[in-house]
Amino acid sequence: MYGEDRYLSYPTHLPFRALVQLDETIWSIRRYCYFMRQEFTTGGELISLLESNKKKLASSQYKNFPNRYRISNGYLEKVLSKRLPAYDALVWKNPFFGKVAKHKITIMDRFSATTPTHFSIPECFEALNKLVQFPKDIKKKFSGSI
Repeated sequence: MYGEDRYLSYPTHLPFRALVQLDETIWSIRRYCYFMRQEFTTGGELISLLESNKKKLASSQYKNFPNRYRISNGYLEKVLSKRLPAYDALVWKNPFFGKVAKHKITIMDRFSATTPTHFSIPECFEALNKLVQFPKDIKKKFSGSI
């Protein structure tokens, strides 16, 4: 809506609820991001985990308590269990990740705005242009500062 790319070439404006939508999207995609057709042998018998994994995906338990869903050896699970530096950012107002279920999150109907450095300090554009591949219209807009 506010730009043609996702690399902060233009100022952006997002409603805060977009963060919750992003969290839900990540959670939904991650549920399919592992090898579901795992097999192992025990006592000479081949055991397939496919059906068990499909049931796990469909379980209402995870729809009602999404924070309980875990991927074996998943990176975000490691962040949670070891309280790695990304822990606080991962669980803040995030109903999909964390040890505690968050059924209601208060989000004020506000917007988050970000202004790229080259918009707030145009004289930086020359240095940034050597490091970042800007769209042609941005280069044209700031060509006077080069």
